[in-house]
Amino acid sequence: MSRPYRVGGFVQELDTVCFGRIPEQGMHLGADLARMQRSYILRTGALMLALSLLSAIATISVGYISARVAAGVSRDLRLAVFTRVEHFSRAEFDRFSPA
Repeated sequence: MSRPYRVGGFVQELDTVCFGRIPEQGMHLGADLARMQRSYILRTGALMLALSLLSAIATISVGYISARVAAGVSRDLRLAVFTRVEHFSRAEFDRFSPA
């Protein structure tokens, strides 16, 4: 019976060895990694908030514009039907059922 290939443990060890030393190296160079990470998180959060607000504004605008278009189309259709019915003769009205 063969043993399953275990990559997960190797990847975790590699991550610990390689990336675990980055904060140490940054401190030696004088970089404030906590400040950099905080700045990145705040910048990314602000971008996400701005995009969500832009999306909300676009959604409201589309709803408003589509309501205006629908109202205009229905107004024009009512006017067209009214104009057409207005020109019916008495004989044409007599052909319609009262129901």
